Amino acid sequence: MEKEYENGSVDDICLKVFGALTASVTHEIKNTLSIINENAGLLEDLCAMAEGEAGIPAEHVGAASKTVMKQVDRSNTILKNLNRFAHSGDKVPAQANMEDTLTLMAALTGRFAAMKKITVTTSCQSGVEIQTNLLVLESLLVLTLSRIYDACPEDSVLMLRGEVDDMRRLRVRFMLEGETALACAPPGLREHTLAAEIGVLFAEEKGEVLIDLTACAK
Repeated sequence: MEKEYENGSVDDICLKVFGALTASVTHEIKNTLSIINENAGLLEDLCAMAEGEAGIPAEHVGAASKTVMKQVDRSNTILKNLNRFAHSGDKVPAQANMEDTLTLMAALTGRFAAMKKITVTTSCQSGVEIQTNLLVLESLLVLTLSRIYDACPEDSVLMLRGEVDDMRRLRVRFMLEGETALACAPPGLREHTLAAEIGVLFAEEKGEVLIDLTACAK
């Protein structure tokens, strides 16, 4: 993901985040189409072979068909995720489930994580709801994840945890699996601009990056 955006308004920043995610998604879709095209060619070859007396093993046809269906499902999921993000600004404020939001952001930035062989897991306490400008919050999470991916070692597991602590604060914790501390650059002006728009606060604690979303809690 492009790291340096020009400083601008909240709308400018959200638009550029959307542009970066769209570019990533189209790259993924091109990959799925390449696999579908390859297997469509294989099926065509198998059909040609079927015209002979020997015939072809059914498992060969089945394997190619399953691959095509898998890539179609993958493409649908990718596009549904982008479409959901695109509609995040339709209503302001809007309500959403915190766990669903974290899962969506991890999925949309999955290609950036995969480029560094980072596995991302998400979890959240059940029933946690947020009410805020979702497009701003989600754009902030994308920028935060991008910054954190830069700091993660290859083959690491990054865990996103949404939780409500004893003081009723809603937080998202970003931490590495195991005892490795997460050391990354501080939030930039873009992140601070989005955070200020929705009353979000940043913190670091014991090798973890935290975002305080108490102002967004429903």
